[in-house]
Amino acid sequence: MKMKWIENPLKKLFILMLIVGIFSFFLGYFFSNPIFAQPNCSLNFWTILATNSIIHLKLLLFSFLTLGIYSFSFLFTQFFLVGIFVGGITEARHSLLSALSYFWIHGIFELSAAILTSIIAPFVCCSLFLLIYKKEISQKKLLKIGKQTVYLLLISFFLVLFSAFLETFIAPKCVIFI
Repeated sequence: MKMKWIENPLKKLFILMLIVGIFSFFLGYFFSNPIFAQPNCSLNFWTILATNSIIHLKLLLFSFLTLGIYSFSFLFTQFFLVGIFVGGITEARHSLLSALSYFWIHGIFELSAAILTSIIAPFVCCSLFLLIYKKEISQKKLLKIGKQTVYLLLISFFLVLFSAFLETFIAPKCVIFI
């Protein structure tokens, strides 16, 4: 029995996580209530970087402990909360542009990092399962999975670093008060 539908688990997992994120964002957007929030424009780079790094490390740890199940609930929750926030600000200020200006400049990179971090544990689990299922376990294939995992971790870390920089120094200047 061939498993052609899951030959490239990384690509499939990324698409699946993106679909979960987009669905939960719109769900949160439509279930939101008006929010009268003022952004904190005096943020500390190191605090943001440390907070986001801890969140991603916990995501990675719990995702491995639950064989990737935590990844789905984390992404659903994060995108749902962003949807509630954007919907609530839009309702309160009557402007989607104002709502998006709160986080769009750094949020794109921060949410991309969350998606990448959330697919690492399911990717490793699926890849190892496929190697065992196909009886193709070799040092070369295990090293390939290890390299791909390290690349994902590095890309995710640099996205978190870049988003913290944007959130601290660029985003406060881009907030539109309408």
